[in-house]
Amino acid sequence: MNPGASQAPAMSVILVTDTWERIRRVVELLDAQSVKERLEVLFLTPEPDTVEVGVAAFDGFAAVRVLRVDSVYPLSVARAIGVRAAAAPLVFIGETHSYPEPGWAEALIEAATSADVVVPAFSNPNPREALSWAAFLADYGIWGQGREPGPLDRWPGYNCACSRSLLLSLGEDLDAAIGRAGEIWNRLPAAHFEPRARMGHLNVSRPREWMDERYLAGLIVGTDRAVGWSVMRRAAYALAAPAIFVVVVWRGLPAVRWARRQGRLPRGTLVAWTFGMLVRVAGEAVAYVFGMSEDARLRMNAYEVRKTSYVVTGP
Repeated sequence: MNPGASQAPAMSVILVTDTWERIRRVVELLDAQSVKERLEVLFLTPEPDTVEVGVAAFDGFAAVRVLRVDSVYPLSVARAIGVRAAAAPLVFIGETHSYPEPGWAEALIEAATSADVVVPAFSNPNPREALSWAAFLADYGIWGQGREPGPLDRWPGYNCACSRSLLLSLGEDLDAAIGRAGEIWNRLPAAHFEPRARMGHLNVSRPREWMDERYLAGLIVGTDRAVGWSVMRRAAYALAAPAIFVVVVWRGLPAVRWARRQGRLPRGTLVAWTFGMLVRVAGEAVAYVFGMSEDARLRMNAYEVRKTSYVVTGP
């Protein structure tokens, strides 16, 4: 479908979702973009019929395509299908809970004329709970709104605009690389931070699920990092967990300082953030010894797709 299309797309937005309702708000915000006629929107979903019905109410995009996938798990595979199917030279792998603000698309497209990877500025759209802030600061705080534009040596594996040709150059490794931010950093050029492109990222804030997500995040980091390692190296990293905790807290402090400059944080945010880092490092240490089960990966994928179900208050 390409109602109202007048030119080839400049950016393809790739969205993986299990239902239409879960992605509706993101589509509404894309529909409000000043350059929506330059956007191709690709949906990867096991329910193409319901998504097609829902998106039919929106027009003016360069193109809208709904592609059927057997499952949204693993997410990296579904996202890689979207990258390969995209028509634009620039791709943005979005999420069901990442909300573009006005001017977001235009700023990304402009910045991409001089950079292969462009990272938007993130904000917290459910800011009332300390747990939400703790998760946001741990996951996206270093790319928070208010940071000056410039080069980055670390960026998210998704929620950023990237040259499609660069991603395709990863070949068969694309599926795995999309799910491993560290691998993306090592194999693609440095990114550019663009503060004019603003985006909200919703965060888990229900206590039980919040703790589980923090732990699973650590499991993923440890499992992916230890691919190909010897038993002795795995053991050494597991025993070094206290030192790793100090390192991740130290690296995260700039994000905390940024948030405190932006305004008053909910009471208990710093305690929750520190505890969350401790839980994450515990998960990482467990992964070095035991790896990560398929069930754990599926749980983390579920948090990523259904995050709007695990918040105390919505945006």
